[in-house]
Amino acid sequence: MIDFASVKQYEKIFGRPKMRELWHEFLETSTQRWQESATSERETLRLIFHCFKSSSLVFGLTTLSELCADLENAILAGVPTADLRLQIIEAHAVYDRMVVEFSHYLETED
Repeated sequence: MIDFASVKQYEKIFGRPKMRELWHEFLETSTQRWQESATSERETLRLIFHCFKSSSLVFGLTTLSELCADLENAILAGVPTADLRLQIIEAHAVYDRMVVEFSHYLETED
C-alpha cells in the first residue's frame, strides 16, 4: 500500500521536481542494497533494511517499510539469516510492485 497523503506532505515541502530527483536516487541506491542483501553480514543486512524502512516512508511505501521493519527486528532478535531469505524475497517483490505504482504516480500527477 502507498500512503499518498504522506507523499503529498513531502511534495508540499520539496515540490514535485525534487520528489522525482529523490525517487531516482532512491531507486539507484535500492538496486545496490538489494544486490548487497544477498551476501551481506548480519549487521550490514540489518542496516540495509533499516535504511529501506526509513527511506521508503518518504514515498509513502508503508507496506515495504513495515516488511523491512520486521526484517530488521528479526535480525536484531537473532533469527538466522538463512531463515530470513523468504521474507527478503517477499520484501523485494513488494518493492518491485510499489516501484511500478509510485513511478506511475510521479509520471501522471502534477
